[in-house]
Amino acid sequence: MTRVLVVEDYPPLATVVAIALRRSTGHEVVRVGSVQRAAAAVTEHPAFDVVVMDIDLPDGSGVELARQLLSNGSAKTCVFFTASRDDKLRKDARALGPVVDKLAPMSELVRVVLENLGAPRAPVIAEAVNGGGVAEPGVHSSGTRRRSDR
Repeated sequence: MTRVLVVEDYPPLATVVAIALRRSTGHEVVRVGSVQRAAAAVTEHPAFDVVVMDIDLPDGSGVELARQLLSNGSAKTCVFFTASRDDKLRKDARALGPVVDKLAPMSELVRVVLENLGAPRAPVIAEAVNGGGVAEPGVHSSGTRRRSDR
């Protein structure tokens, strides 16, 4: 069975991502909220086929985590799911795997994950751009209320 690790520190979004991937792919999905918990998950479970992660995590960098997971064989491929606007971070992330914007529809993330299953360290040159949908109505991926919903 294909195994997916979701590393996202905002619990409502992590839940939505995990449910979307489970429903769309039927794969086993493990979700954690930090670099430290991701490190623990990869020691407790066999290698993950794909890791979906944020770039900015409370206890470290998703880019550094991806480098570690790819180099030690704990992940076959990584997909970044982020709201970061830091061009350097996004460029560093794209060198390791595709980057999907958190404002893109969830279907875009699912599509990119499916395209990258079993593609070891093969970044896709397709970055999703703003296209709608967030995890929870009225809530930005950072957890703050959107202006229009205040």
